[in-house]
Amino acid sequence: MDMKMSKKQLKNIKATYTFGVVFLLLLLVVSIKDKFFWLFLINGNHTSFFDRLFLNITWLGEGFLIVCAGIMALFSKIRWFIIFTVALVLHLVFINIGKHLLFEDVLRPLGCFEKEGKEHLLYLVNGLRVHRHHSFPSGHTTGATFAAAFFAIYFRERLSKTAKKIFKFSSEGI
Repeated sequence: MDMKMSKKQLKNIKATYTFGVVFLLLLLVVSIKDKFFWLFLINGNHTSFFDRLFLNITWLGEGFLIVCAGIMALFSKIRWFIIFTVALVLHLVFINIGKHLLFEDVLRPLGCFEKEGKEHLLYLVNGLRVHRHHSFPSGHTTGATFAAAFFAIYFRERLSKTAKKIFKFSSEGI
């Protein structure tokens, strides 16, 4: 039995190793200070431009990307719409179980600060509705992740075919 690895397998191992090392280094850096240090560091360095920018980016995860993925699935083959619908229902079920059953009492940062009487220490963006409870899992983050995963799976085959055509075309011209 030949135990040689292909170039693709070696590349995957190298990428996994690199990700693991970077992740552990970031984890080490973040764990040196407590979460309030990082919160105040980020919260204290803001501009009106980035306040608006990230407020709008956050709304992408609130449903816009999911709606785009749903419309794309609706106008594709029926199997894509079924995959999207089943995945969305499972996503919503797990998010609601997390928020309302498993982590019901987990406070968001503003809730923690209000509990301590220190909410005045936080800078709040005008126009942003800030919740105090049901912190985990984050709805807009999981929504954006759901949409990104759906897009990645949906486009994987199409992009690989397109990339092969581009490579074939460009190599024929050489």
